[in-house]
Amino acid sequence: MGLHTVDTISGDFSLGCSGVLYRKGKREKTVRGITVAGNILELLSSVEEVGNDLCFYGNVGSPSVLVKKLTLGGG
Repeated sequence: MGLHTVDTISGDFSLGCSGVLYRKGKREKTVRGITVAGNILELLSSVEEVGNDLCFYGNVGSPSVLVKKLTLGGG
């Protein structure tokens, strides 16, 4: 949904997104219009698993990524 803010010095970011919310490994609901915020270095260091389901959106692709901790707002 686009990048809202990013600080190239500190790595802090905030962006809008949509997706599927999982709790305790179970699909709970779809979400839209939420904000994800944090620090890119902390986010990358908290990656626990990377899926084998690479999907492209235009010319940009990404697999599913499981992170230990993520700050969400809205919804």
